[in-house]
Amino acid sequence: MSIAGRTILLLDDDVALREELAESLAAAGHHVELAGDGGAASEERLRTVDILILDLSMPVIDGVDLLHRISAMNLSLRIILISGHGDAVLHVAALAARRAGVQVNGALAKPIDVDALLGLIAIDPLEPRLAPSDGLGPEAIAAALSSAMAAGCVPVTYQPKVDARSFAFAGAEALLGNIWPGLGSIAPPGIVAAAQQAGLLSDLTYAVAAEATAACAAWRAAGFQGPVSINVPIEAVLAADFVPRMIRKAAMASIPSSCVLLELTEDAIYDSSAEALGALAKLRLAGFGLSLDDVGQRQSGLVQLANLPVTELKIDMEIVRQARTSLKARSIYFALADLGRRSGIAVTAEGVEHAGDVRLAQEAGVTCLQGYWVARKMPLPDLLALLPGLEMDSRVRAADGGGDPGI
Repeated sequence: MSIAGRTILLLDDDVALREELAESLAAAGHHVELAGDGGAASEERLRTVDILILDLSMPVIDGVDLLHRISAMNLSLRIILISGHGDAVLHVAALAARRAGVQVNGALAKPIDVDALLGLIAIDPLEPRLAPSDGLGPEAIAAALSSAMAAGCVPVTYQPKVDARSFAFAGAEALLGNIWPGLGSIAPPGIVAAAQQAGLLSDLTYAVAAEATAACAAWRAAGFQGPVSINVPIEAVLAADFVPRMIRKAAMASIPSSCVLLELTEDAIYDSSAEALGALAKLRLAGFGLSLDDVGQRQSGLVQLANLPVTELKIDMEIVRQARTSLKARSIYFALADLGRRSGIAVTAEGVEHAGDVRLAQEAGVTCLQGYWVARKMPLPDLLALLPGLEMDSRVRAADGGGDPGI
């Protein structure tokens, strides 16, 4: 999809700024509608636009209140926040909106850098947002999940990672798919929440692991190297049989344990017990890689690095997003990458969505890139079909410094 031709609603009570930005956006090929207060942003009107550029300080309804209303509308539009009150206010508002389910492309402080604004508009071709459970109760979801696991048809998709310098394939993360038998379209958080409530989270982890290790074997057989990453809840890790079961999963797929990277969230290991630390030590002794996911959401958790045998840090996509426009976030980003390098740990930047993110990751010195700039999550057959072109494309992209991959 072309990045031009978006329908944009610009909400700002500064008439001069509205007209100046509208002229620049129209020159870039976008259709721009203007309004001076949040009262103009009815649900009916918002459903007709692709991008909402929203000033946080407005009469009648301020931007924060409007974001709260939008979170209940299940809209596919994306939002760019602007404000004259500085980075701190912008980014806390963006974080609150994202946690409420609003799709925020980024935030810019006034005066607005038009090139930066156009870059945020270009991020991530629009696709419909899935509700966490599409109105289904947890019991119905859990029943469908149990049936899917019993039938061996848990939908697992894969999002590839690439080397930050050469852009060569560096493995893929196994992620729950959105289309479930008996349920239709449903977002993964709804599945995970229902599984946790029904006591099925460990079973779901093993089901995903079976699919993921087989997938890794498939791309290795096709001549592509790189581990498969599997998200594991801390409660599964604490089970007495977790390590031997994971060893069996790798053995059944005929891949070495070193080809499996187990991802744990920073929060999950923040107050690690003796049992958890012992399990992590056993996993490393068995050859599995350990990845600390969502790093940057809880900075104080980084002190655990001295205690954990992790082999990878994954910088949270919120830090990557904020680093586009915030010097404070960029400093944190660079510090995390430097911490990984000094500790001998691979560093992956998540949520890499355009060429500017790639350049920033390279400046920070991260090891790998993951996000829509590389590819979206996809079924295994699609990934296997993509890999030859991805490898070939990596040489072109390395030569031109990380241009838009167009995949």
